[in-house]
Amino acid sequence: MPLFGGLTIGTITLISSIVGAGAATGGAIASTKNAKLRREYDANLAVLSQQEKDALEKKLQQQKSVEERQKVLADTLSNITMTRLNAIEQQKLENKKATNKLLVIGGISVAILIVGLIIVKVKRGK
Repeated sequence: MPLFGGLTIGTITLISSIVGAGAATGGAIASTKNAKLRREYDANLAVLSQQEKDALEKKLQQQKSVEERQKVLADTLSNITMTRLNAIEQQKLENKKATNKLLVIGGISVAILIVGLIIVKVKRGK
């Protein structure tokens, strides 16, 4: 049944559930007194997929106290930070391997070039 402005009760319910979905997460972040930690939480929360956000929200809603919520939030977001750091380290390792391969290929190419020049010089000297 349309209400004012053509909205239905289902639409209003959907909107209210979307608005309330992040309430526990937002509340846990807002209750953090350390501004730097709050910014870090916000940055880490931004990289979560919607499924991860929903799972975190569920975990936070199950907690009874603010301290428990903050612990769950800190644990989850520190795991995300560690995962990101590991991915960066892995990328650096792959880049180093690629660089080493290029150096080996370059070294072999230079050695072949030098041997070729020596052979040409020896043949011309005869």
